[in-house]
Amino acid sequence: MTDQPPDATTESDVLEEAEPSGEAGHEHAHGDDRMRPIEEVRRSILSQIHTIEAFELPIGEAYGCVLAADLTAQTDLPPFASSAMDGFAVRASDIADASVDEPASLRIVGRALVGRPPDATVGGGEAVRIATGAPVPAGADCIVPIEHAAVQVE
Repeated sequence: MTDQPPDATTESDVLEEAEPSGEAGHEHAHGDDRMRPIEEVRRSILSQIHTIEAFELPIGEAYGCVLAADLTAQTDLPPFASSAMDGFAVRASDIADASVDEPASLRIVGRALVGRPPDATVGGGEAVRIATGAPVPAGADCIVPIEHAAVQVE
């Protein structure tokens, strides 16, 4: 005789209920359900998604939202061509034939720093050191990243 009340469930009762078909850990029935192709499932899901009407929000409350229409700036910002990296502003024609084995040799004639106009223009055979965000000096049409340059002291 056991010390359990008459309505108590034993461990073996639970196991028998969870495994009626003899398949441990497999508690749901498949029935006649078939695996559906991904595109069919995708169409079914997307058919349930509906766009909401556009509405206006103060900019401070719009975090995480998506614009309902393209937004075009009225002016360029910054209002000048700026460098996306530290390096050297040069003329592409001066380095077109350069390679690791035969690098181009250019004379550094100035610097371009953030927040200031460049202190030199780039002529043939010349380069201007440039910082990220600095204005590209006149005469330059490309930037050589600092990682791809070596400075030799004369």
